[in-house]
Amino acid sequence: ARVVTIYSLFSCIACSELFQRLQKAERTPGSALHAALAGGDLAVRVRLRHSDKKEFWAELYARCAKDPIEATRWMFLPSQMWNRATLKTAISTKSIRIENSTGQFVMKEVLVPEQMSADTFDTCGQDRVAAAALHEGLKADLKIAPKSTQVPVVEIDGKVFTGRDTIFKALQALVAKN
Repeated sequence: ARVVTIYSLFSCIACSELFQRLQKAERTPGSALHAALAGGDLAVRVRLRHSDKKEFWAELYARCAKDPIEATRWMFLPSQMWNRATLKTAISTKSIRIENSTGQFVMKEVLVPEQMSADTFDTCGQDRVAAAALHEGLKADLKIAPKSTQVPVVEIDGKVFTGRDTIFKALQALVAKN
């Protein structure tokens, strides 16, 4: 199978939309992209970068879900809730940083029970082996990943493609070529 790696920031909305399109293509018969993904001729690997520890934990939890791509998409939506909060009073506005434990509480509220059971969430959060493997993989990816990950980035046959629509078309062209 041909493996293509897409690099992005965890909180990149365009990346989430690209992953959703690829998932839909894999589940919808009729196109060459569907045949390649479903038949195993093409595998898409996603490598996410994190801007803080909470994004790292969010990816770890998403990987434990029954549908990791969908769980990752769900985690994009409340990311403001588990990064920062703005408190407004009658006389001032104060921005506070949310601690990791509170961020994990919000992640649990987002994922349980639709994406995983509470027990799975708790077990996943304590899985030091999985966390270490994810961390080592991220360190290795930093050596080869393109610098910009504000938009999805993929390298195919030495050529770099950026943006969800461009990457989707490049993958369709790659499959048509083979």
